[in-house]
Amino acid sequence: MIVEGIVEPMELAHLPYRKGTYEDYVGRLGLERDCKKKWRRHVADVVERLVDALQPDKTVIGGGNVHKLKSLPMRCRQGDNANAFLCGFRLWVDDKGVPSNLPPHPRQRRATERRGSKSPCGMSMNAPGTTANVVTPGESAPLGATVRPGGVNFSVYSKRATLIELLLFDDENARQPSRIIPLHADKHRTYHYWHVFVPALRPGQVYAYRVHGPYELADGLRFDGEKVLLDPYGFAVTVPEAYDRGAAARPGDNCATAMKSVVADRTATTGRAIDRSGGPWSRP
Repeated sequence: MIVEGIVEPMELAHLPYRKGTYEDYVGRLGLERDCKKKWRRHVADVVERLVDALQPDKTVIGGGNVHKLKSLPMRCRQGDNANAFLCGFRLWVDDKGVPSNLPPHPRQRRATERRGSKSPCGMSMNAPGTTANVVTPGESAPLGATVRPGGVNFSVYSKRATLIELLLFDDENARQPSRIIPLHADKHRTYHYWHVFVPALRPGQVYAYRVHGPYELADGLRFDGEKVLLDPYGFAVTVPEAYDRGAAARPGDNCATAMKSVVADRTATTGRAIDRSGGPWSRP
């Protein structure tokens, strides 16, 4: 893996998979043992598992048999084996041996260009035309709420959602959001990651999600677009005075009584998270 420009060695080929390891099914032996159709299915399955676990921005598939794939999984591109030795060598250099960033796949670059040429979307309580009203698609990584220059990037994982709403609140006791930003799949989804960049937000912003999707009990899917949800990748939460845990299990909207997430500055070194009223998040 390459993390912030640094090559991180990872030995994943011998992780258990089915009746053997990843290498047994997607390597040369797996191709020779199984038909190409079955081998391709294993490659797609392994790539999906690793992407779900490691959450990379992009994935490069190399090896001498990559040309035998009829199509590449989403957000993947074919690697050039001529670079294999160079990348392997750089695993052994010191921290200053920073490799060049991998070039984006042309299909991904075109998608980014198309997405960037469209008008920003989103609902806002700000006056139309103001800078604070410009919501952009943002980035899929890192997950959670990340403070960046000029605003906050939000990213959350959901494989089966059809629409996600980002809710922004004036404070922890607000009964309704002051701003609702819908995340549509065509503009705010990359693979299974939903993301948006909201300018002018700062640490301490109270937020939550509403997630819409299928309600199919037989498949274990229980999406309820009325329920307010915490950010599963958040670093801080706040509890309203009207908090009612049971409301999450009852029909209807639980916005006024639900716990909310709070944007936290992960670079801060204060040792504890403090809300805008001055109370520690560890309070009951």
